[in-house]
Amino acid sequence: MSESGYLESEGSPRIWRGPSAARHLVRVSDGSKHSPQEVLHFSNQIREILGSKESASHFRVASEAVEFNMFASSGDELDRLTKLLENRGFNVLSTKLLDTPQEEMPEDEAVNVGVLLFNEERFWECHEILEQTWRVSRGSVRDALQSMILTAAAFVHYQKNEPEICLSVLKRAKAKMVSNPSLEELGLGELRSKLDAILESGRVRPFKLRTGRARAARSSKRVATA
Repeated sequence: MSESGYLESEGSPRIWRGPSAARHLVRVSDGSKHSPQEVLHFSNQIREILGSKESASHFRVASEAVEFNMFASSGDELDRLTKLLENRGFNVLSTKLLDTPQEEMPEDEAVNVGVLLFNEERFWECHEILEQTWRVSRGSVRDALQSMILTAAAFVHYQKNEPEICLSVLKRAKAKMVSNPSLEELGLGELRSKLDAILESGRVRPFKLRTGRARAARSSKRVATA
């Protein structure tokens, strides 16, 4: 478990794949809408396409995309594997090399990028972006950031079809929000009411947050390659 957000195991492949295997975050779409209940179907299908169970891990299903970690020892192998996916009807939306340092950015911009990623249901990436800022923050801002990080972590579990774990982590996120003025300062005031609605109903559904208009365009450029 990481200090802030619960997802350290997401970054630790358990199967040894050789000294040169690089880990990539891959997002694909087949043009249809899906739900986390389909995660086992997609994990089996994609591993079959790639040719081995060890080729991919940590599958998550968003409304319009499936994301997972894929292992490739070279750029040529990455191209070969993505081509296999495309030949079977998947549109490869993005690939991102993992285990590399995150680009540092100002606190307000990190929050905006995090919100934009959150709104695209890229919860794991949202978690990673905000955790870097959280590590150097202090006081009530630190707790406010952690509430957002925990919310993103909870929805990672939702995408893995683990709704009970999701609700448990959302309760932890809510606990960090009690009388915290920094939520409003960071533009995350509506997060509290969104979590209240989910926890009261017991039904998990992704939701969207508003982001600062002045910085939204600049932040969206970072999201494209985040």
